[in-house]
Amino acid sequence: MNHPSVVPSTGQDARLRSITQQELNEIILSHEAYVERRPNGMRANLKLCDLSHLNFENHNMSGADFTGARLFGARMVGVKLVGAVLYAADLRMTNLDRADMQKADLRGCCLRGAQMNKAMLMNADIRDGTLATQANDGELHAVVPQGPVGAELTCAVLRGADLSLAKISNGFILQTDMTDAVMRGCRLNNANLTKAVLVGADLRDAVMDHANLTGAQMSGAILSGAVLDGANLSSAVLLGAILENVDFSHTNISDAVTAQVVSGGVSGLAQMLSQHAKWVESGGKEGRRANLASVDMSDMKLGAVNLSAAVLHAATLRGIDLEQAAMAMADFALCDMRFSKLVKADLRGASFERTNLSHANLRDANLGAMPIRGAACQMWPTNMHRVKLEKACLAGCDLTQARLTEACLMDADLSGSNLANADLSGADLTGANLQGCNLSGARLKDVKGLS
Repeated sequence: MNHPSVVPSTGQDARLRSITQQELNEIILSHEAYVERRPNGMRANLKLCDLSHLNFENHNMSGADFTGARLFGARMVGVKLVGAVLYAADLRMTNLDRADMQKADLRGCCLRGAQMNKAMLMNADIRDGTLATQANDGELHAVVPQGPVGAELTCAVLRGADLSLAKISNGFILQTDMTDAVMRGCRLNNANLTKAVLVGADLRDAVMDHANLTGAQMSGAILSGAVLDGANLSSAVLLGAILENVDFSHTNISDAVTAQVVSGGVSGLAQMLSQHAKWVESGGKEGRRANLASVDMSDMKLGAVNLSAAVLHAATLRGIDLEQAAMAMADFALCDMRFSKLVKADLRGASFERTNLSHANLRDANLGAMPIRGAACQMWPTNMHRVKLEKACLAGCDLTQARLTEACLMDADLSGSNLANADLSGADLTGANLQGCNLSGARLKDVKGLS
């Protein structure tokens, strides 16, 4: 049962006490001393305080009490709020980028328009809540008479945030940008996610029964093991999404956008590839560029075809065989290419942004930069931003100048590969085989798992 949070009565309404930046700075110093168990420290009690537009940046406010506080437009970049109480707090338009809010109590709070990029919200409680005051006669009076209020994240931005195991049941998450968010095991039952952006989000084992995902953008999202009983995914975009072990028998997926078979079947594909080859050979004067975006070509054996500069955006290419294929400058962004075979393929300058290449075989493939015709000394790097290459084989690959920012290379085989001048900023190399790998000139800022 969700009990209301009680604050002392200050009259007919719960009025907010204004705090200046100078007063706040003193409270922060005292609270940080309390957190660090230093002398004269005192836990911050900021219940029903008006803290609008004040600056908390990079301070440690873990365990502080912000019940019913107004933090409208506050600057809280990098702040530590582990276990903090933000029950029914007003966090509209607050900047919480990179904030650590693990296990925070955010029930009934309003985060409308808040910025929370790469924030850590693991195990946070963002369910509905009621703020009440206690009158002199001991009776409780809800500040919001209508009863429990669901936490609101409408139009908030949580790109790359980690909400693993967070509880957001009954929350309002309309038009919220959660691109690349990690939401494993997150409880979203009865939540309203209408038109939310969940592109590339990790929703493995998330509980979303009876959630409203109408029109949600979920391209490239991982939904393996998610519970969607009674959920509404009508008009949701699921291109390139991973949907293994998901039961849709009691889910509304009417008009949902998913990968389709190639128009005209095998013969239609053969004709398209023939026209594309002419287009490439003639420099665009003859034939037609292949557009295979959003199609399902899983397990097809195409071998050494020419798909240079072809459009395969958000296609389902799981298990496809493209060994020795010419695919320089092709667009594979948001594709499902798990278990694909790309041995010795020419992939220079191609886009694999947010593509899932887990368990793929790219041995000896060329993923180096592509020279730009007519531009002296100008090279076009292969775009592998946030690509998933978990347990993939990249042995002997040319990855010169490749953009592998925030890529997942966990347990990948990179032995003998050339990563000279590649950008691996924020990549995860945990368990990767780097024997004989050339990393000269590579950017390695914030790389994980590099011993």
